Amino acid sequence: MSAQNPVPGAAGIFYLQSVMETASGFKLDADGKFEFFFSQGALDRYASGQWKQEGDLVVFNSKPRPSQDFALLQNRQADTPGVVVQITDANSFLLDYVHVTIEGDGQKQQLVTDRHGAAFFKPQPVEAISLQFEFCPEKISVFKFTEAARGRNYFSFRYEPWLFELFLENFELKLTEAGLKGNHPLLRGKEFLYRRANQ
Repeated sequence: MSAQNPVPGAAGIFYLQSVMETASGFKLDADGKFEFFFSQGALDRYASGQWKQEGDLVVFNSKPRPSQDFALLQNRQADTPGVVVQITDANSFLLDYVHVTIEGDGQKQQLVTDRHGAAFFKPQPVEAISLQFEFCPEKISVFKFTEAARGRNYFSFRYEPWLFELFLENFELKLTEAGLKGNHPLLRGKEFLYRRANQ
């Protein structure tokens, strides 16, 4: 059955049950669109896309995931003895949670950015930089540099607008009388129940 014509009765709002200090759920529209939300402390994640029903399974798909969650702003030679990776963002809370790995010439170093968004490495050639935001651990962006750029030692990046967006691919939940049952896109552990609102 197509996403435009889901089985009647599956549409509705479903809230995650029995997970402390966490608000999460799915909103399934009758036209086959869905919205997902997740809030835990100061962290908010979201997703959207199309859903369809196949028997007693509800299948969720978002648009294709972008290849990178950071954008390279600068790579240049700077007057510093080491390698600097700088993250920029208007929200200072996001600056000091980026895990940075630099690789080149058989060498590898790993650091976490400081509260100013900077990571200062010992001198080495840079052939690749990997960036991972601590609160979106499933997202790792890898930037590879051509031989002409490998002598540079200052690299600045910014977050892409979709940093906190989830991209679901054939994510399945089982439709039961109690609600939707199955895994959670972000949480590990037991089978979760998403109870239909007003039920």
